[in-house]
Amino acid sequence: MIPTEDRLPTATGAQVLSELRRIMRGQWFAAALIALVMIGAAAAGLVMPIALGRVVDAVQEGRSTSYLAVIAAAIVAATVVQAVLNGVGIVLSARVFDRLVARLRERLIERALRLPPSVIERAGTGDLLTRAGDDVYNVSDAMSSVLPTFATSVFTIAITAVGLAVIDPRFLLGFAVAVRSRCSRCGRTCGSPRPCSTRRWPSGGIVPTR
Repeated sequence: MIPTEDRLPTATGAQVLSELRRIMRGQWFAAALIALVMIGAAAAGLVMPIALGRVVDAVQEGRSTSYLAVIAAAIVAATVVQAVLNGVGIVLSARVFDRLVARLRERLIERALRLPPSVIERAGTGDLLTRAGDDVYNVSDAMSSVLPTFATSVFTIAITAVGLAVIDPRFLLGFAVAVRSRCSRCGRTCGSPRPCSTRRWPSGGIVPTR
């Protein structure tokens, strides 16, 4: 096993943010467009519960079937709009994130070629292969699948909070308590240690696998 002091260094949080700003050059407009599309999809997804509430009110008030038909049409339209916007958001996200991952991979190769041979010999080529292989793959997977889902969830929560605040600020207080409790539980779950196995590259590098 390679000593810790001989392994390749890991970037700090400040370095990660700096690198993110660098690879995001020229992509901020596309990122803003993706955010708008996801906000629209989240807003369309909230039409369903609102419309169902209107249906209950209409039945209690004895409204005509034509009124219910309008609500049903609104539900169908909102569902279609949400599906279309989700699809557009996924496509746009994939294009932008693929560019970012390609830039990150090019940057990694560029920096790796500048490393002194003595540094690679001490760290082992397995460590370098891990950075260029598994680490880049994990970043790519997170960008293409995790980030869009997470962003949609955040936008949905934000729009729901605004709607509750408009109806009654007390609803917003209860909603905030529920979200805070859920986030705390998720934080404990994600922060808990999980079993991890390792596989060894031929050169002696250790690659964690879950």
